[in-house]
Amino acid sequence: MKLYSSPTSPFVRKCRIVALEHGVPLSLVRTNILGNDAAQPNPLLMIPSLEMDDGMLIADSRVICHVLSGGGPRSLQDRVLEAVADGICDRAVARMFADRSGNADPDMQARHVRAINGTLDHLEAQTRGGFGIGDAALVCALTYLDMRHADLDWRAARPQLATWLAEISERPSVAQTEYAP
Repeated sequence: MKLYSSPTSPFVRKCRIVALEHGVPLSLVRTNILGNDAAQPNPLLMIPSLEMDDGMLIADSRVICHVLSGGGPRSLQDRVLEAVADGICDRAVARMFADRSGNADPDMQARHVRAINGTLDHLEAQTRGGFGIGDAALVCALTYLDMRHADLDWRAARPQLATWLAEISERPSVAQTEYAP
């Protein structure tokens, strides 16, 4: 299977972590979604995209992770955590692209920050156990914030999340997929 990817995408990293957790070998194909990259098979120009061995193309990290994990049942809590963590990533990626464009709307940027911080505050109060796809998504969201939005200093007000991330970062699947620009 081929995973069309970018080295700094939190959604790609989530898929890579899930693949490692489930022993699924992936061939990474680096692609540039901002250019005219012939290696990008997804007509929506999104990453990640997973090309199955039979040629079937799967878009969207949630669907890809479902496939990589064997498609079995998951708890509602794990699904909700994945959706919330992906929401943080959506806001963080949108903020990053707006900053890069030079035409960022200050009101929209402030809205992104409020959404990220409010969600992190919500997650700070929750306890976690085990390691599911939602946890992989949260790892990716938090480390993406470190990489792209250090100004948010999310750890300062959220010591439980910071401690959880430090501990979970020692997990082999997390350590092997650290962002590499």
